Amino acid sequence: MKKSLAIFLIAFSGFAAAQDGADKGPGDEAVVRGHLVYGKFCAKCHGQDANGQGKDAWKYAPAPTNFRIALAARGYMVNIVKKGGKPLGRSEDMPDWGSDLSDAQIQDVVDYLMSVRINK
Repeated sequence: MKKSLAIFLIAFSGFAAAQDGADKGPGDEAVVRGHLVYGKFCAKCHGQDANGQGKDAWKYAPAPTNFRIALAARGYMVNIVKKGGKPLGRSEDMPDWGSDLSDAQIQDVVDYLMSVRINK
């Protein structure tokens, strides 16, 4: 009986660990890289905590997006980072980062932004 219980517990702990990893979404490395890029290019307006309250946020109307509560789809977020706000009918103050950031960096930033959402 003890041996069966030990085997069950070992098997279950492996299953639980696999489930934890499955729930994280993008690789942790992508999120870390995205956070670094975000800190350099985005935090000034969107805030260190991605809450839309960066040190320069007061300059803009409409206010920068609070990514903690934003519900935009991943593809839309990639496009607005790459192309800026104006082509998508959003704020002209949102610059296009497509010439400054690689496609991989943009994907990483979006991975980071998706990771900070309260409503995942």
